[in-house]
Amino acid sequence: MTLYSVGAGLKNVLGTGIDEVTYSLSIRYESDYGLHRDDLYIQKNNLPAVVETLPAAIRNDLETFGDEPSKTYDYIKGKLFNNDHKAQTIAIAQEDFIRHPGHNIDIEPRYGRFYPATLFNSEKLPLSNSVRTRTIPIRIIDLMYKELLVCTSHPLCDYNTTLTIERLEPQHDTQTAAAIAEAPSAMPLLGAGQIPDFLTGPGMQLRYGDKATDFFSDNAFQRADETVDSDFYSQARHINHLDEAAQRQLKAVYNDLIPGYSEILDLMSSINSHIDERLESEKITGLGLNEEELAANPLLDEAVIHDINQQQRLPFEDASFDIVVCSLSIEYITRPSRLFDEVARVLRPGGRFIISFSNRWFPTKAVQVWNNLHDFERIGLVMEHFIASAHFGDINTYSLRGIPRPANDRHNIPLSDPIYVVWADRE
Repeated sequence: MTLYSVGAGLKNVLGTGIDEVTYSLSIRYESDYGLHRDDLYIQKNNLPAVVETLPAAIRNDLETFGDEPSKTYDYIKGKLFNNDHKAQTIAIAQEDFIRHPGHNIDIEPRYGRFYPATLFNSEKLPLSNSVRTRTIPIRIIDLMYKELLVCTSHPLCDYNTTLTIERLEPQHDTQTAAAIAEAPSAMPLLGAGQIPDFLTGPGMQLRYGDKATDFFSDNAFQRADETVDSDFYSQARHINHLDEAAQRQLKAVYNDLIPGYSEILDLMSSINSHIDERLESEKITGLGLNEEELAANPLLDEAVIHDINQQQRLPFEDASFDIVVCSLSIEYITRPSRLFDEVARVLRPGGRFIISFSNRWFPTKAVQVWNNLHDFERIGLVMEHFIASAHFGDINTYSLRGIPRPANDRHNIPLSDPIYVVWADRE
């Protein structure tokens, strides 16, 4: 399995039941730590709005996209973003960073982090008025006594990139359609704020140079609710934290990443392990905090009640598992360095640790830094945990956005929950 095959199984799910052309935009790039892929799916109705956000290098081709099934573009460093590999770095005065943008909101600039353009009160930034009033992220790359050095270049300007545009025709396989939730026959025309910006996000998870991004200052792993987790989760919650379309997407990604006949540990498990029930696993063990929720999970062969934040040592022998998954829960871990060391201990050599998340969580139980990050910076935070542990190699990332939400979903939201996945193998 290679990263570039991840998500390939989604196409059948995406096309079936949607009576219009869908476009897939995929950007791929490689860092010193691994491979990265970001996918965005666009319904035909919303294509013009997305095209406006794309570089001129590909805008015309997409506007005139004919009957070709796909096009792939390879760009050397900087060429996709039209800055000829020249980083746009600017020094601004410390006082021009708005540290108190609202009531009870205090923000300190930190190395390698991204901040909305609206927090920079400086005419030195070469931004248009439309960009200045939006939340376009700008990165701080040095903190000096009186000045901040910021970079307004795209975070991928120093990377070779491959961009693929694919046209997915609607499918009408009734047998497959019956297996998925009903999808709208035509996506509504989305507002500008509802369409994921394809080029705002990818690359933000990567370090600037080779220096670690400062995610760890400012009491990063404190939480608004510091009560014992076992008390918070004592009441069973028979709910899924992803819509049905996103659940199918995550299951498809896990299918690509989990070999058959694996012994799997599902960390912080609940009613759903997001693993395909057709996967021929050797054994699936769920570790969680609510006995009733774990009992309702049909995939678990064994359930273990354990509070990771109170007892950092996992209750398993060394080298017990081939795969460890942590779905939609990494944001609640208060001692991540210890957890990653423990996962490395219970994994067999060559075993894989897979972490996934979306954009929904319990805010009072999430660590402080998680609540303050852009979605793609959260990918970067998880990458930093992997790097700091020094037990893992080939740290890969994947994101998937833009899938229509099922028509029968109770939330009046047009798009499915985004999926972000980070994984690495035990060395």
